[in-house]
Amino acid sequence: VLQLAKLAAAAAYRAPRLTAKLDLKSEIVIGDDLEPILEFYKEIAPISPVMYFDYETIRYFLDKGETIAILLLGADLTFMELGWDCGACGFESCAEFNRFSKENKGPGLLWGGPSCAWKTMDWAAACDFACAALHQYRIDNRAMATCGAAAAGTGFLPGCTALVGIPIGPPGESIYYSRSQNLPAFGYEQHRECLLRSSPTNWMAFAGSTRPSLKTND
Repeated sequence: VLQLAKLAAAAAYRAPRLTAKLDLKSEIVIGDDLEPILEFYKEIAPISPVMYFDYETIRYFLDKGETIAILLLGADLTFMELGWDCGACGFESCAEFNRFSKENKGPGLLWGGPSCAWKTMDWAAACDFACAALHQYRIDNRAMATCGAAAAGTGFLPGCTALVGIPIGPPGESIYYSRSQNLPAFGYEQHRECLLRSSPTNWMAFAGSTRPSLKTND
């Protein structure tokens, strides 16, 4: 698992870059160093079903004695030095974006912001390449915003305004997607409510909080 985490990190740094200015940061977390991340998960779990769901997944396998490594990939997306003035960030110029970001950047629900759209794509490509490399070795993994937020909240990769954690291993049957091991801990009714409330709207807007941004009927 550790060897595959290293290969995934190498793949992340080989991802194509649109800006060539992304300062990608990475860290592999294993063993006892995982505990602060899990403790953060546990504290937030009562108010966030998604945090609860991901926490139970990782905790379940660690308690069974399985080996999990978490690859952290982060970057500071709040500055653009190329002066492209594309407006994708919502500001008319990179200079205006940089001035606003310097004075107003701060944490959001999971990451900080505001973010340069081009650097966001570069960082996302790095995360994708890491997961693609792991897929080639048929090892279970998933890029998790919750994991990145928990890592950032406990001091990992300081200075990164966007951070994703990729749990790697143990090998199973899509353990980070099927989540069959979660049902006893999550409870049938809570699991059902979470899926009914959020999954249908994921096709229109990602309801990561399980509170959809789009209002529908019952």
